[in-house]
Amino acid sequence: MAEPPGAIPARRGCGVRQRGGVYFECGQSPGGRSVEDFLFDPPIVVRRYGLSQRLPSNIDFSKLTPASRILLVHDRAWVDNCADFAPWTCPKGHESHAFDQEPPMCSGVWWEDVRDVAALAPGIRHVRRQMPAFDYEARRAPDGVEGRYRQAFFASFPCSRLAVVKGSPKTQVSKEAAQKSTLPVVEVTQ
Repeated sequence: MAEPPGAIPARRGCGVRQRGGVYFECGQSPGGRSVEDFLFDPPIVVRRYGLSQRLPSNIDFSKLTPASRILLVHDRAWVDNCADFAPWTCPKGHESHAFDQEPPMCSGVWWEDVRDVAALAPGIRHVRRQMPAFDYEARRAPDGVEGRYRQAFFASFPCSRLAVVKGSPKTQVSKEAAQKSTLPVVEVTQ
């Protein structure tokens, strides 16, 4: 059986993988589903590299199966006043996610509310944001608009495999723990 696709080990906004760590992965494949299929509403880094999320060492790996999913939560995933950032396009192509319709939230607003990026000039919203492994274009909030945020789920991904990062005295222990799952387990260098 072919090894399932894994995430690409790239430096991300949250840092680099830790040696000896076990990572929940949702990889990408040429015939696979797009990242938008898994979103409640899309992290850009997952589209580029796949999902890689370190798991706590005390997790009960025996409960992880091919049906397991990882739910992602963020403190700013729900924007109560998203209509103030209009207009935008729904990244999933849902016309019902237009900024002036219910429900009043769509992930498209995330590209309209990029923070910590200087405006090119007053009134100019277009920005380029630099991340550790790539950069992307988006827009900053309109002048005078402050988002009102709530913590919310923003995605649900399946697990294609567990990856154990080599290079630590605890690598073998981590691998043995991960093998208690019914998921494919691979060793990776980063």
